[in-house]
Amino acid sequence: MTETQDAQRKIEAEAAEWVVRLEAGPLDRAERRSFEAWRRRGPAHEAALAYARQTWDAMAELGPLVADGAAARGDGSAVAPTVPGARARAVSRRRVSRRWVWRAAAASVLLAAGLGAVEVADPLTALRADHSTAPGEIRSVSLPDGSTAELGSDTAIAVAFDDRRRTVRLLRGEAVFTVAAAPDTSAFAVTAAGGEARALGTRFLVRTEDDGADVAVLLHSVAVAPPETAGSGHAVVLTEGQAVGYSRSGLGPVRSVDPARVAAWRRGRIVFDGAPLVEAVAELSRYRRGRILVLDPALAARRVSGVFRIDDVDGAVAMIAAELGARAVALPPFLTALY
Repeated sequence: MTETQDAQRKIEAEAAEWVVRLEAGPLDRAERRSFEAWRRRGPAHEAALAYARQTWDAMAELGPLVADGAAARGDGSAVAPTVPGARARAVSRRRVSRRWVWRAAAASVLLAAGLGAVEVADPLTALRADHSTAPGEIRSVSLPDGSTAELGSDTAIAVAFDDRRRTVRLLRGEAVFTVAAAPDTSAFAVTAAGGEARALGTRFLVRTEDDGADVAVLLHSVAVAPPETAGSGHAVVLTEGQAVGYSRSGLGPVRSVDPARVAAWRRGRIVFDGAPLVEAVAELSRYRRGRILVLDPALAARRVSGVFRIDDVDGAVAMIAAELGARAVALPPFLTALY
């Protein structure tokens, strides 16, 4: 995660906490001073507070839906739908309060990567990018040397080619690079999150992560160097079907991957193989404008497997919810909650 993203997440979490406190009752004098000082820190704080209040009102609708969505039992409790063979869980039939729902949503800032319903791209990234895609868009770009970059959803790249080196900077998102041979044998490299992937072959994928990047080789081989050694010649060489992640703390373990699976989005598909629900919804969120929140930590840990279409994310969410015995509720603007 970049410092800008980290700061924004912190502001969103603080805004959520302030809304919870404001709804609990009047602030005392010290709290009021702290609240007003927090609001005056900048426009980002005021915007986060406004959206937090809006989301509070929208998510109030979840209360009766949670209570009414389960089947009544004779003892006054209810049983939520479950997957076959799973243990039924009792759910109180009392109306779920707005405050309880919001506390769950505030907790899901950590579970589902943010409160904001609409991710607004960093304007500096937009200025630096030579090519970019919107959420849900996939596009192939021809580079000056005849190489191609297949841009995934919500991706931005900057191209810097000269006589000695061909460099593509992956500013956000993910892309598959198919490298053309250069008559002058100049190196082809993709930089992301301070590290570097240098082509020794034909085709590879680079994806930015919260705290670094991940590289997977689809054909031939690639030399990967983390931030502290990028450009020094020290790198790990990956061959076809291998991948590695890196961050400022160094390289992760080299692992085996299925090239067709890691780049399934090129064919309009997303593949999950036992992924925790919280990770699956974070990935699905990349293909739509808005957020998918998981309100139940236990549900967030459930595992998801399947192949889903990236042009029908809402359908994928509905299928996953049905399989896990959960409910999905769409709330404006562009917010979907699973519970």
